[in-house]
Formats: sequence, structure tokens, C-alpha cells
Amino acid sequence: MSLPETIVAQGYRIYTPVRFGTMKVLRDLRQQPTQEFVTVGGQVQQDQLWLDPFPQLQDTGHYVIVFGPGIQPAGKGKVGTWLEVYDAFPVDEHGIVTLQQAGSPNEPGPGQPQPAVKISLTDLQHQLAACK
Repeated sequence: MSLPETIVAQGYRIYTPVRFGTMKVLRDLRQQPTQEFVTVGGQVQQDQLWLDPFPQLQDTGHYVIVFGPGIQPAGKGKVGTWLEVYDAFPVDEHGIVTLQQAGSPNEPGPGQPQPAVKISLTDLQHQLAACK
């Protein structure tokens, strides 16, 4: 088993608390309000842990964020009282959300790099509101 696999299997993780200047909820399936938010990864003294694909948010960024319930480490299987950032999609100054970055010309495989997938924040809000 590789070191990253061992770290995950044993439940060793570093969680970095996240605080939001403003937050607008677009779709909420929580049973009760959550006051704590974390990203997976970070640094504590000399120890660092970064797990792909968990995003690391920038302090000055604007994002559409997908959260999931936190799970207690070491396989206890208990749901925590926090929400983890599972994905984050940047929103630019014009209100455009990038759901997928453009493909790199260095990606393996044949064909041309894929274009970015973008949508306006307003359209995304309407689509999320229509979800059941």
C-alpha cells in the first residue's frame, strides 16, 4: 500500500478550518444548520497533507462550493458536525462559474484539448433550484 493510501486507510488527515466572509446557500439538504466548515489538507508544524482532488480555497476567491458531511477518522464511521469542501468552482468578476477548466494540450490521448465548461451563476442557481 502506498503512503497516501495508508494515510487515508488509517484515517490520518489534516483538516483546515474555513471561514467565509459571505455565504449564499443555493441548495441545502442539511437537517440542521452547520457552523463549521473544513477543507481536507493543510499543514500543522512540519507535517503537511494534500489530497487530490480536494480543493484548497484562496482567501480572496469567490466560489460555488460543494460540501459533504465530515466523517470521523480511523474508520469510526460517525458523521461529524462539520461539512467538508468536496469541490469548489471559481466564479469570476462577471459572475461566470467555471465548472471544468479547459483541457491541457499535454493531456494524454488523441484529439484536441477540451474547452472549458462555464455557466453564469444566475443560470446555475436556476438549475439547482429545479433539482428535486
